[in-house]
Amino acid sequence: MATIETLFDDIWTKFRELDPHKTGCVTTEEFIDILQDLSPDLTQHQCDKFSVKFSVGRGRVSYVQFLQPYQTERLRLKESPAKTERKFMTQEESVEQGLMSFTSTLRQKLSAAHWKNLHQTCRKLDTNGTGFLHLNEFRSVLNLCNVVLDDDEVFKIMSNYDKDLAGKINYAKLVADHKRGD
Repeated sequence: MATIETLFDDIWTKFRELDPHKTGCVTTEEFIDILQDLSPDLTQHQCDKFSVKFSVGRGRVSYVQFLQPYQTERLRLKESPAKTERKFMTQEESVEQGLMSFTSTLRQKLSAAHWKNLHQTCRKLDTNGTGFLHLNEFRSVLNLCNVVLDDDEVFKIMSNYDKDLAGKINYAKLVADHKRGD
C-alpha cells in the first residue's frame, strides 16, 4: 500500500518504541493502533486482516514480517540508476550478493571461535533439530557472542533467512553461507 510505503520510517519508529527488547513483535492492539493512527485510510477490516496474517500467537503480531515487503521495495528503489544500467542481475545473483555482503558483515563481527559457538548454541536451542530459531532466540545467541545488529541488518536477516515469513531464522543456512564464504 502506498500509505505504508510513504510512512514507512514513522511506522517503523513507532513499532520500535513499543518493542524495547527488539523481539520484532508488538501486541495486536498496539499493531492496529499504530496502523490506524499513521494510516487513517486503512479500514478496521484491513488492519484486522494484517494482524491475523502476521500473528505469531499469544496476542502478538510480527511488525518485522509486516514491513519486510515494504523495506525490500525501498531498498530496490534506492539502487543507483548507473548500477542498474551496468548490469541487470538475476534474482538469484541479487540474493547471492546480499547474502555474501551480510555474511561478510557478520564475519567481521565474529571470530572463527565465535562462529563455532554461535552454531553450537543455535543447535542447542533448536530442540527439534529443524535448523530454525525464532528471531528473539537468534538475537539472544548473537548477544551471547557480543554481536549487536542494527535495524538494517535485522531486515537483511529476515529477508535472506526467513523466506516464508514465519518469524524464524534459518540459522543452518546462515552458517552454511558463512562457511561457503571462507
